Amino acid sequence: MAILSQRFQAYLTDRMGSVPEGLAEAVAPLTAGQRDGFTAAWLSASDSQHERPADAWVLTEADRDAFETFRVAMLGLDS
Repeated sequence: MAILSQRFQAYLTDRMGSVPEGLAEAVAPLTAGQRDGFTAAWLSASDSQHERPADAWVLTEADRDAFETFRVAMLGLDS
């Protein structure tokens, strides 16, 4: 199991109330820039946007698969 940094866990707990289960595995392969960018996009998006798949977000083609894995983890869904 991948481990989230304590700082990142504290940030998510502060902003969302908890860290979604399975998020550590979703962010493990990401670069710090991807992780931070995906998190910033997630936190600034509406609840209805959260439900939309990665191809409905403004992302580079290369980031779509990684973001979809991240998005599913943030929603607490099974991929």
